Amino acid sequence: MRILDLRGTIIPFSLLEISNVCKQMQPGETFEVIGEDSGIIAELSRILPEPDFRLSKTDLPNPCDHGVRIRIYKSSLHQHST
Repeated sequence: MRILDLRGTIIPFSLLEISNVCKQMQPGETFEVIGEDSGIIAELSRILPEPDFRLSKTDLPNPCDHGVRIRIYKSSLHQHST
């Protein structure tokens, strides 16, 4: 599973990198993002549409680490109706 550790990065650039990774993902794939704080979850919710992507927050393995880990799951190829 791919992990992007974006702690210490500038949010707009981080979101661009996450968006690019998500565009390349296949349905059923998962990757993790480690960010500075839980505010990144709201930002991710804005750029990753449901039901295409599901987000879940998990704890970092070491309680001394700062930040938040978000697992991103691509659930399907969403078909927009015209």
